[in-house]
Amino acid sequence: MSGDIAVRVLAEFISHEIDSTKEVSQPNAFIEGCPTEFDLLIVKKGSRPIYYSNCYKSEDVFAALEIKHKGIFHVSDAQKIRDNFDRAKKLFPHIDFMYVTISERASVKNPTSINYFDVTLKTLDPFPAYCFYDNATKTIRKQDWDDFVRHL
Repeated sequence: MSGDIAVRVLAEFISHEIDSTKEVSQPNAFIEGCPTEFDLLIVKKGSRPIYYSNCYKSEDVFAALEIKHKGIFHVSDAQKIRDNFDRAKKLFPHIDFMYVTISERASVKNPTSINYFDVTLKTLDPFPAYCFYDNATKTIRKQDWDDFVRHL
């Protein structure tokens, strides 16, 4: 449930940041011709999903977002996201694919601890990844939000 809430709250914030030619889809959306479900799509203003679905024509999609409330907990999770992005990018080179986590361990105090966001960044590269709150230091990562909004 917290993941669904995170997606819906982020959709609300994004809708106030993107330019007037774009809008945010409903959660759990698809791009026609791609089996991957995305948490949110950024689509052309006024575009509508294909009848009786939450699936958009690829020419109406600017960006597809994978959103996590508390990040990933294993390298295989990040690799699965990367694989989905790679497959989708081959189908739709004009669409941006991005990963967003509301909070994650983005720094470490103990040298033996794992910086999961660093793992995510390395695994997803060249796809962008953003983290808005560092659980380890209890700090807001405003620069990531600013970079994310610019990318949209």
